[in-house]
Amino acid sequence: MLNFEFLLLCEFMHSVLNDINYASKTLQKCDINLGEASKVLAETKAKLQIYRNDFELFKCKARETARKYGIDTHFQEKRQRKVKKHFDELAAVYRFPNQEKIFKIEIFNNVLDTVISQLDTRFIGMSAVCHIFDFLTPTFLLHVDEATLLQKCNEFQRKYSDIIGPSFSLQFINIYHLVLPQLTQAWTVHQLCKEIMSKYGVLECDVTEVFTAMLLFFTIPVTSAAAERSFSKLKIIKNYLRNNMGQTRLRHISQIAIENKTASSLDLNEVIDTFAKTKARKKIVNIIVI
Repeated sequence: MLNFEFLLLCEFMHSVLNDINYASKTLQKCDINLGEASKVLAETKAKLQIYRNDFELFKCKARETARKYGIDTHFQEKRQRKVKKHFDELAAVYRFPNQEKIFKIEIFNNVLDTVISQLDTRFIGMSAVCHIFDFLTPTFLLHVDEATLLQKCNEFQRKYSDIIGPSFSLQFINIYHLVLPQLTQAWTVHQLCKEIMSKYGVLECDVTEVFTAMLLFFTIPVTSAAAERSFSKLKIIKNYLRNNMGQTRLRHISQIAIENKTASSLDLNEVIDTFAKTKARKKIVNIIVI
């Protein structure tokens, strides 16, 4: 088990899984938006593509670890199986010259190619949505001409025509000219929207479609992590010891558990007083009716 191939595999898989884990944890944040998620995925993909050309670097790291534990730093050569070649075969199956080449092609490159392709395939929908919201990214706004921006706004309006009115394009062009002087490359979508809402909030009545588009961008769910957490809470709350719990009580307890941050910030004394007053009012009403 403890051979050089195993150490090399552990070395590069540790780096790959670290990057994937970081992206996974970031995507599971409650306050993440599409822009941040897209950026994290792009950075992760770029790192993995760099790893594909760093086989020698991983091999050096594995050799250092192997020397530390007294393990041979060479690949164990295996006897190649002889395959009979028939007379009608035009070419024989290509054989790699050594075990290192086999490991690099069949394991190292194969694993990285699979991970990169899975990142592209699984988040193709997110990439499409981010492409639609390109007009909100500061880097795009700094290098785009007005005609292209107008075209992007029109595409967005047609995509979400049920909630975005036809005046969106002109409204956004007006906001674009107001924000452009202070716009920088370092800004994020969140900073841009915050700048628009704080400085030009008084114009909300005139640019309602722009504000609706920004709210839409920040409310589109990035992943299903929030929904999965809710189901996990339900499973914890309604266990086999609470099997007879009614739907109303389950809903109320689940809401408290899911919205834990908000619930923990409540003043319990105030809640108890409100509850007591409500009950007392009911008693008074009952007495009057009787």
